[in-house]
Amino acid sequence: MPACGSGDTASDGFVTVSPEYIDLGDIEPGNGAIQAKLTLSNTGGRDAWLTQATLNNLDTACGAFELVDEIPRKNVPPGGSTTLTLSFKPDDSVEAGCACHAVAFLNLVLRPAPGVVKIPLVVRGACDDPLRCVPGAIDFGKAVVDFVYEDPVECFNVDPGKDRMLEKVGVTDDGDGSFSITDVIPSHSASLKVGDSVKFNVHYVPPQPGTHQGMVTLDLESGSMDLPLKGEADRARPLCSDGFPSDPEPVLRGDGYTILLEGDTPADAISSYPGVVRSFWFYDDQPPMIGDVLVTSGSKADPDCEVGQNGHTAYWKGQACVGSQDDLFINVHAIPFSDTVETWIRRLELWDKVTVRGYEVDRVNYDNGGYWTDAGCHTMIITWLCDN
Repeated sequence: MPACGSGDTASDGFVTVSPEYIDLGDIEPGNGAIQAKLTLSNTGGRDAWLTQATLNNLDTACGAFELVDEIPRKNVPPGGSTTLTLSFKPDDSVEAGCACHAVAFLNLVLRPAPGVVKIPLVVRGACDDPLRCVPGAIDFGKAVVDFVYEDPVECFNVDPGKDRMLEKVGVTDDGDGSFSITDVIPSHSASLKVGDSVKFNVHYVPPQPGTHQGMVTLDLESGSMDLPLKGEADRARPLCSDGFPSDPEPVLRGDGYTILLEGDTPADAISSYPGVVRSFWFYDDQPPMIGDVLVTSGSKADPDCEVGQNGHTAYWKGQACVGSQDDLFINVHAIPFSDTVETWIRRLELWDKVTVRGYEVDRVNYDNGGYWTDAGCHTMIITWLCDN
């Protein structure tokens, strides 16, 4: 029994807890609530107290455990006992079998001894898998080529009395390197007792359009089990309403140049500009930039407002352009984060409603001694471009 604290059990109160874990066994999701009891017995010579009971549901794939009793403070006299009642109601919407599993820990604080006691609580549907994973499969859905997608996975041992020896976690795919895993904990072979788990992150970086499939394999001493992976990618410009991915790490060193961002950290340099494309032009003599894109809003997006670009500068003129100081008028010198982003930029059309997101660049230093810096415009490493 995991415990901390000390005491003379011949004179002080000392509480034992039974059973050492609660296993509700194999269940069907539609069978209704199930209850179980824990008994706390004082085997010492003085009063003891249960001062705190907290429930931590770790895996709720099939439902959650609940502590029925209210525990402000419970006295357990010498030679006496008390009970705690726990309840579990399976989620009726979950499929029976391997998809049904739940893990929780009940943490009890018992004074004066033994201190803190941790009780595992488990339930499962009938299944031959040695571990139960959340999620049990990963479909990344529609993705964008070259971008990084990530999902966390946690696989639990829900079988009391059956320690599982985990040897390694690996990943396979179609051969194009679309899938990988990182941050495996524990990072080496380990024995997983009831309630223990292995955690890892699955990454999906589609290198080309199409459907990609893979498999995470958990090798155990008693056999192996697989976690299916799937994703579908293309280069089409995404919809902003579908959400924004995490900002990728900026690439600041290129062939013949170094990029310096604004701010003290990359996070300080992130900006987003939602607006209407009023003008653009492309060039190939000023790498890593490929073109300038004029993004506007408010009066500057009014068709009666005359706007344009003259080299790397932009202008507006006319009474129709006079509006709020919050109107957007951003001439972006575009550095594409990837080939996919470059495709999105080059496919822009006038009057497209977009959001441009990326890292604000302070300066580009060239290895030949030259440099580029803004004069009132916005040089950006564009990491995301979506349609509003």
